[in-house]
Amino acid sequence: NRSSDNGQTGIFEYRSYTLKPGTLAQWAHCFQQGFEDRKQYSEPLGIWFSEVGQLNAVHHIWHYESLQHRIEVRNQALLNEVWRETVRGTAPFLQTMWSRILRPTKPLDIL
Repeated sequence: NRSSDNGQTGIFEYRSYTLKPGTLAQWAHCFQQGFEDRKQYSEPLGIWFSEVGQLNAVHHIWHYESLQHRIEVRNQALLNEVWRETVRGTAPFLQTMWSRILRPTKPLDIL
């Protein structure tokens, strides 16, 4: 684990989805059906969608202790039937998906 000056450790997964046009409300409704179940395994730092700029996009960030912890949490969550159905249910609304792993670091002194 890496630690920054602000005390954050571990890794962050930044997931981003491009939804099929006009499906944000349907995706959100489906996602909310299993969201409480998913939070039993780890809490997101935030979930956002865009209303200007790149439309039909959803972004969320999750914190994990390590890459191994991420694998374990995601595998545990998928054993939960409600969350598994949520993942299945949201898939038809997706056009693209990408994920990036971020590590905390010291702030850059650029001034």
